[in-house]
Amino acid sequence: MVALLSVVFCLLLSYVHCENSTNLTPLVGPILDRSTLQTINLNSSSPLPRYGASVGVIRDTTTYGFVILGGSLAYGDDTKGWKYTFDGKANIGTWSELKSASSISSACTVQDKSTMYIYGGTTGKTSNDLYSYDIKGDVLTKLVVTGNTPPTQGATCAISSGKLWVIGGDCTSEVHSLDTTAKTLAWVNETASGGPLGRKGASGLLFGDNFLLWGGNCKGDDSDVWNYTLSTKTWVREKATSEMGPDARSYHSAVVDTLTGDDNPTFIIFGGEVGGQTMNDTWSYNLLAKNWTHISPRVISSEKWSYLAPRQMSNVAYVYGRLFIFSGLVSTNSTANDFWELIISSDCFDLTNSCGACVITEGCGWCSGNRDGYQCIPGHDNMPYVNDSCFSLPTPAYTNDLCPPEGFPGWIIALIIVITIFAIGVVWYFVIRCQKKSSGYDQIN
Repeated sequence: MVALLSVVFCLLLSYVHCENSTNLTPLVGPILDRSTLQTINLNSSSPLPRYGASVGVIRDTTTYGFVILGGSLAYGDDTKGWKYTFDGKANIGTWSELKSASSISSACTVQDKSTMYIYGGTTGKTSNDLYSYDIKGDVLTKLVVTGNTPPTQGATCAISSGKLWVIGGDCTSEVHSLDTTAKTLAWVNETASGGPLGRKGASGLLFGDNFLLWGGNCKGDDSDVWNYTLSTKTWVREKATSEMGPDARSYHSAVVDTLTGDDNPTFIIFGGEVGGQTMNDTWSYNLLAKNWTHISPRVISSEKWSYLAPRQMSNVAYVYGRLFIFSGLVSTNSTANDFWELIISSDCFDLTNSCGACVITEGCGWCSGNRDGYQCIPGHDNMPYVNDSCFSLPTPAYTNDLCPPEGFPGWIIALIIVITIFAIGVVWYFVIRCQKKSSGYDQIN
């Protein structure tokens, strides 16, 4: 009897676990101990290696990728524009040449939906022009703008609700804005006192009403995060709570981790220059917790001695939990001729998939629903994970076979379990009664 009840109890637990497996809590922050870094092969149809290009993201339910415009080669510039697209269902990535061309390098670039804004940089000489690029239409347009232009060299940009913000550059801490939705475009100076020292080569990311500025140099590198509140035009220096953090640097790459959501803002940095030395480390910073976390991925490569060389001014794009790193400046007059993909988490491309289907089709082992669909998170050495209590130890793969078919009513399962327990109790009652009667019969005879 005890054994039978134990079996029923285990089945009940399995059902509850499977129910919860398809409704996991959305991820918060990158899953660092399960990240992987892998090479992507380049061929004759790939763009020439470069640094300082303008990068924009492409993403929909079936494909993702990015575009690159301009940038500097080791010797000279390349005016060709390029697009890299990856078909998630076919598992194929391809490069193609764009119609638009640009000779701009090291510009301040931001993206608002399917439109990129490219400010400043150099075209052989310093430029203070502003361009818009329609990613879907592949159209590059030079915009007419009035007002005093912001600094151009090493400026930091961000955009929100159609308003473009430019901070720093040319070793200043100036703040400028521009309403891209206005009929007449004009720069507005919104510089506030009490801010960081002037700098260039910093990274800036926008979270709601907060413009976060990190890194950069002129009078020494700064490792603190500075927060500029747009509505009040005030600066606040944020001191990280974590003991560890990245070395202060400039000309690194920085992206917003879109998978963590607005309620848990996180950004990711890669590479850059520290005291004249290029770097290849990756870190994430959580705005709410005010702490840094080192991302140390497992390397997967078809080449035995593959190595992600330290670099600065890399061409990076963050799409669906994947940080693409194409080329970058390794040293003076030397660019990296490689293409890498840092997988922090990977999304299913069919956003209507169930969690179980996500695991099966993507070959992952853990998934979670959020505003971007279902995230599949790879485990160590492709060993899958079932839930957030199994981060360090691999468990058996979760598949649809382990759980009731999708759409099967839960109350029916519960009713079957109750009836089974009742039936076992009835059978046990009659077995005991028969044993007692048999014992009494034997005593009479």
